[in-house]
Amino acid sequence: MSNYDIAKNLNTSIETLSRLANDNNWRVRCRVSRNPNTPPETLERLADDEDWGIRCGVARNPNTPPETLERLADDDSWFVRSGVANNPNIPQYIRTYLKIKEFLNYYE
Repeated sequence: MSNYDIAKNLNTSIETLSRLANDNNWRVRCRVSRNPNTPPETLERLADDEDWGIRCGVARNPNTPPETLERLADDDSWFVRSGVANNPNIPQYIRTYLKIKEFLNYYE
């Protein structure tokens, strides 16, 4: 089984997901960022990844801590900000912030 397949498997252990978060292959890290079993500490680390697709996975993951979602709400990538807006556990104050930010960006 490849690291990609292991990273997307819902039965993969937290320890293995944490290890795979350091994989050189961005596709593996992306799968880790989207796995609902990835622990918050690992998601916090992945939130700093240079690849916007990985940050987007973190933004959408229900295990992502509110502090990390708050930081990602200011990401340069619209896709990442959209991921934050669609996170099922987004605090209301971040949702309001994103609505205002996107409204102002639209009119600039």
